[in-house]
Amino acid sequence: MLLCGLALLVLSPRSASAGPLDLYGAGEEDTAQGGAQTAGASGPWALHYNPGALTESHVGFHVGMMAAINNLDILLTPRPGGYEVPDLGGDSSARPTSVGAPPQDVQGLPPTYAVSFGGVTDFGLERLRLGAIVWLPTQSAVTMDTHYSDERERYSTNKLHFELLDKRLRRLDIQLGGAWTATDWLSIGVGGLIVPDATLTNDVTLRDAANQEDAEINLHADSGAGLGWTLGGLFELGDHWRIGASWRSDVALELTGENRIQVLGTEDAQGNPQVLVQQLSFVPSYTPARGALGVNWRNAAFDVNVDAVYMRWSDYRDTHGARAGFHDTFNLRVGGKWRAHDRHTLMAGLGFEPTPVPDQVGRTNYVDNSRGVVSLGATHRVAIADTPLTVGWFARAHILAARTTRKQVPDDPAACTTDTTALCDEVPDDTADGRTGQPYPEAQGLQTGNPGFPGYTSGGWIGVVGFSVRKERREEPEEVNP
Repeated sequence: MLLCGLALLVLSPRSASAGPLDLYGAGEEDTAQGGAQTAGASGPWALHYNPGALTESHVGFHVGMMAAINNLDILLTPRPGGYEVPDLGGDSSARPTSVGAPPQDVQGLPPTYAVSFGGVTDFGLERLRLGAIVWLPTQSAVTMDTHYSDERERYSTNKLHFELLDKRLRRLDIQLGGAWTATDWLSIGVGGLIVPDATLTNDVTLRDAANQEDAEINLHADSGAGLGWTLGGLFELGDHWRIGASWRSDVALELTGENRIQVLGTEDAQGNPQVLVQQLSFVPSYTPARGALGVNWRNAAFDVNVDAVYMRWSDYRDTHGARAGFHDTFNLRVGGKWRAHDRHTLMAGLGFEPTPVPDQVGRTNYVDNSRGVVSLGATHRVAIADTPLTVGWFARAHILAARTTRKQVPDDPAACTTDTTALCDEVPDDTADGRTGQPYPEAQGLQTGNPGFPGYTSGGWIGVVGFSVRKERREEPEEVNP
């Protein structure tokens, strides 16, 4: 079954996401070492970082749990007067500032909980390793929220959102793969990723356009799976050095479809129904293509890992599928472990992840911060009911660098259109009074309900803790004490 599943994954051209494991970690060793695992990974979690390193794994299974506290804040700058959207009745379609809730600060986000499972087998072949991992949030298998990055969010939450964090990462993640020891100095591997996607069609019939609460609705949904791939290699350079390299496909969880709306009594002369078709296209989660190069140095007591990771954020799409204008980044990660005892191993790691989001001085409000990462953990070999096990624990903290955003007010603000990137005018200056034909005085200059105007400050931290248990088949006898 693993081989068949792997073949299907490799042959598929579609993409999927692996974002949650990048932020929260997969197992105890990778999380505790700051994610610096391209050349030093072992166990099923090697599938995520470099499937070529799977050959370093023992046959066995892993079970783990984690919890994350998301102490993240977005604090709005007080709005100055003179920029409110006026109520001009039918002469302007813009929503007046006086209607609806005012913009709100974001202080703290709900915690995240997840369980993980992983396994490695070899089918009795010395040079082969096959693995699988599952990361499952306990709140729900998939949480899908969308939001607008500009003034249109006033019609929904009227809040700003952390673009790359929170619910965009709360989803099921499944990975399968295998590795082969090609020579004494080279191992190669391939992996596949699975996340759900769906196509939706809503057929809506309104008996009366003036009474839209009275509607007949039919829903057609086709659920499926998005598929992606990862390639990796591990190079042995003597007894102490290893070099790892991997590439993961760009990744997206997509929802597409359409709304078909028909109002009874609007048929044409031939009796054909007049149907309004609204196209739907959402991307609740996206992770860019990722390339990584890592170096591992080890001896009998220590491992040291250094990773450089390239993230192609320039292809990023927001929750409505729009290009966001992000820039590519390079991340640096350092980790290590100390085999302090034949039964105890201590681990620690550091990292820095620059934000791909440029300063949001214009219309959009993509909120994100550069992050420093610090982590630690340990594993302990024990015996429970005469069964040798390895138990582990880990802790990771993401410290967000405080970031202050100030909007730039254009001298001559343009009207809000799909192509407008600067802070835009929701009530153009030429908006005229339908009774007199004269422009409204309150329409002159900039009127905006953009929830990010005139600016905001974002920051905070994310804390991750967890534990794991694994049972492995080792070549050497396990002599451990309860």
